[in-house]
Amino acid sequence: MLSAIKGILDAPNQWTPFAAAGTTLFFSTFLLLQVSPTLILLSLIPMLLSPVFVVITTWRHGNRLGLFASLMSGVLVLLLFNVPILVLFAVQFALVGILLGEGLRKKAAALPLLFTTAFASTALILLLGAVYLSGAPGGLSGAFQAGAEAARAAFEAQARQYGLDPEELMRYQQAVSRLIHFVKVALPGLIFFNAFTIVYLNLVVSVRLSSPLGLDSSHVVPLREMAVPASWVWGLILSGLFYLLKVPYLRWVGLNAALVLLLAYLLQGYAILSFYLHRTRLPGLLKGLTYTIFLMHPLLMILLCALGLFETWIPFRRRASG
Repeated sequence: MLSAIKGILDAPNQWTPFAAAGTTLFFSTFLLLQVSPTLILLSLIPMLLSPVFVVITTWRHGNRLGLFASLMSGVLVLLLFNVPILVLFAVQFALVGILLGEGLRKKAAALPLLFTTAFASTALILLLGAVYLSGAPGGLSGAFQAGAEAARAAFEAQARQYGLDPEELMRYQQAVSRLIHFVKVALPGLIFFNAFTIVYLNLVVSVRLSSPLGLDSSHVVPLREMAVPASWVWGLILSGLFYLLKVPYLRWVGLNAALVLLLAYLLQGYAILSFYLHRTRLPGLLKGLTYTIFLMHPLLMILLCALGLFETWIPFRRRASG
């Protein structure tokens, strides 16, 4: 079967329709399986991985064919859904697939490739979002305020279902207000986090598929060897200083820059975890469960982020190797 797939992959006229259909199918699962919350959550996985087909197309045949496969997928998405969903698809998925595939084709280093692709995706989403919301009543600020009020009303309706007493309800409302304020201020950083997650998942899956499909991924280091450049810590320190200042716009820049850099150190923390798990004889299932636990628990994620940051000064992996 793999030899047949390799043959199709080597023939652009056969592979391109397959890539367009696969991308459309993967992207559509979230929208088509709105039957139960469980199915919706499960359908998120193939949707987030829909750029894989474009990544492999671009990796094998170049960005022109990757763009063509994306355009074919876009037509199918437009036939199935509507223009806003097509714009989301084109920005968040086709762009990721082409940039990531082209970077792999040119043997770019994994960490810069991850961040540049996520930055490009984030910038276009913010630009298109600003253009779209500027036409709303009250402009950008009015749209954000309406969204915040809708979110607050939804949270309060959910709280009433739990039958909270007045004091508990007041604490809940205060927590919701703080959360909404944080989301409004940190929106660019949160969008970047979403874009980075999509890019990283597609990089991992594409590299996993590279060997069976005959693609050269020797330049992509395993997660356990990935390291953040030591100079990045100065960016984190500078962003922290900006946040401590009383100038509103500098605080905004500092917070969002810190979120992006802390994501890099979280990835380095996962690299340290992967390094030590690789040295154990645990079954693959237990290793996967360990990754999942650290991914789902906020305190464990903070611990990994701290480990990644402190490896700037304490070489945990080098000491263990020595």
